[in-house]
Amino acid sequence: MRSFKIIGFLSLTAFAVILPFCCSGRGKQTDKSNGVIKIDFAKALNKYSVANLSDYFSMIEYIPLETNNNVCKIFDRNGKYLNTIDRKGNGPEEYAQIFDINVDPETGNILILERNNIKEFDTSGKFIKKIESPEKTFNFYNFTILSNGLFAANIANFKPRGKEEGFLIYDSSLKIHNKITFPSPSVKPQPPSPDGTFSFVPVFSDIYHFSRCKSQVNISREFNDTVYRLNLNYSLSPLYVFDFGDFSFDKQNLSPFEIQNNSPVITKSPDIHQNSDYLFLNFDLRGKAPFSYTEKGRDGSIRIVSTDVKAIYSKKNGVLTLLKEPSKHLGGLKDDIREGPPFWPLFVSSESDMISYFQAMDLIRLKEEQGSEFKGHSKITKDLREEDNPVIVLVKLKK
Repeated sequence: MRSFKIIGFLSLTAFAVILPFCCSGRGKQTDKSNGVIKIDFAKALNKYSVANLSDYFSMIEYIPLETNNNVCKIFDRNGKYLNTIDRKGNGPEEYAQIFDINVDPETGNILILERNNIKEFDTSGKFIKKIESPEKTFNFYNFTILSNGLFAANIANFKPRGKEEGFLIYDSSLKIHNKITFPSPSVKPQPPSPDGTFSFVPVFSDIYHFSRCKSQVNISREFNDTVYRLNLNYSLSPLYVFDFGDFSFDKQNLSPFEIQNNSPVITKSPDIHQNSDYLFLNFDLRGKAPFSYTEKGRDGSIRIVSTDVKAIYSKKNGVLTLLKEPSKHLGGLKDDIREGPPFWPLFVSSESDMISYFQAMDLIRLKEEQGSEFKGHSKITKDLREEDNPVIVLVKLKK
């Protein structure tokens, strides 16, 4: 079995843990129709409950990462620093900017996505090869690795009258196996500036997001009620369909630019994480949010900060549960195991462990602000400094 590694790109403001995604089956379903699983969101609406971590997972670990530099680093299962990939530059074996990072599940090599190409390195930092984009007119924003050396990449092309988006399936020889695109909603150009020298067309973005489960890849967008399966012939077929009832984006007949935080529209986040038993979801309830909160801007105006609600869908019994925040302004699963802050997955490992992370400074500030609420917080933040690297949070499934 390949040793567990954490691959991360560290910057002053962002951190991402990249691991192979997986799941091991869907379990018994009770709401299938012609292979499509229909999820009745309207039935779950206005029913919220706090969920405990121990209801779904057997243990939770906090793993502080060693060192604190602004480069791409590799760590082992215990957070010990192993190696660095620091090849930033404009040379043929360097990367100028990182848009996405992925790990080849077969070789363990690290693939770094720039705007129009992928560069592959081994875990020692040695350059392997450069894979050009087969579509130079498109920008690439994220990607995943399929079987047989294929890539699936999210693509977007800015045009004078809007934006074209979709995804591309291609191989390292730049042969395109499938391409699906759709136009952004048509929007009228804004009037020119008073001096007539500047005008612009608003651009709306609703990009595809990939969720990989072993050989299966799912694809989702926000302003669409469906999660699609990527088939063996690289076409799409519906897998999960969310019924938002009267709060459906389509039924409201609005353009995305007309939607406000108090609009009667509910959408799902395209970032969906899953294991063999559950889907971990996030929804924007906007005007129907039960615990949104506001803050005053510098100009004195009041704005809604968050209208998101997290949810868990059981694949076994077909029940969708909307989660109540276990702590004020902190959503997720209540940590009743180590009594730390709420947990919510951001990644899924090849061993079906679910993973999140905290910036060190955020954990320390949370302890100062709400430490009495989380009894285990002092042990978690012991010896932690604000300038330290992020802290990985890993939970294991119940067996």
